[in-house]
Amino acid sequence: MTAMVGLIGLGLVGKAMAGRLLASGYRVIGFDTDSQACSAAGALGVTVGRDEDTGGSTSGRSATA
Repeated sequence: MTAMVGLIGLGLVGKAMAGRLLASGYRVIGFDTDSQACSAAGALGVTVGRDEDTGGSTSGRSATA
């Protein structure tokens, strides 16, 4: 089983962290409010959560992917 890591924020720092985690064999799930950051991270192999997964709110519910 592959270890999974979740990241909130896929901008400059989050994208770099995601890339290193992916290169180390982790499965990475992430989210960002910026759709361009999500697209860039998705191109690296990050499973990107959608705003709909959170109900469009900050209720604290986890995104599922």
